Amino acid sequence: IGQKLLQKLGIVIVLIGMVVFLKYSFDNGWIGPNGRIFLSALGGIALLSAGEWFQRKYKYWSQGFTGGGLALLYFTVWAAHVFYKGQLHVEVNSWMATFLYSAITLVGALAAIRYRAQTIAWFTVIGGYLTPLLIEGVSNPWMMVLYLAILAAGLMTLAWNQKWKYLNIAAFFLTNFYLFLC
Repeated sequence: IGQKLLQKLGIVIVLIGMVVFLKYSFDNGWIGPNGRIFLSALGGIALLSAGEWFQRKYKYWSQGFTGGGLALLYFTVWAAHVFYKGQLHVEVNSWMATFLYSAITLVGALAAIRYRAQTIAWFTVIGGYLTPLLIEGVSNPWMMVLYLAILAAGLMTLAWNQKWKYLNIAAFFLTNFYLFLC
């Protein structure tokens, strides 16, 4: 319990520290919107790389770094798409945001398979199903159904191959939640 709890707490503290530093630099005008997105994406990639680096020796630390990297990348795409809309050199529209969110979800699923880590798979489930809520202006219901079908099929395949039965149940209920309640 100590290793898992401390490493999760450590990742949360690092993320909070990054957010506080970035907020301070933003308030003082040190970094513009493009630099903010670049630094955030670079931080997410650095955390994913640290997860890969620590994977052999420190299993739980690597999962924490990988999960933190995935969360930071999801946040980066959201910030580029919603918060900095119209302020970046390259506009992140709904289609590009959907593509980037899907790529991050795919990276998470592949990391879960590679590390045989159900924790990372849950980050992938959460991120994958939060994607439609994070994208502003999803108005095409067929695109939503297609996205959910691909996501559910991928997660069910992942759960079946890794024998993670609760992932199947989560994918089923979350897909039905979107289809029938949203």
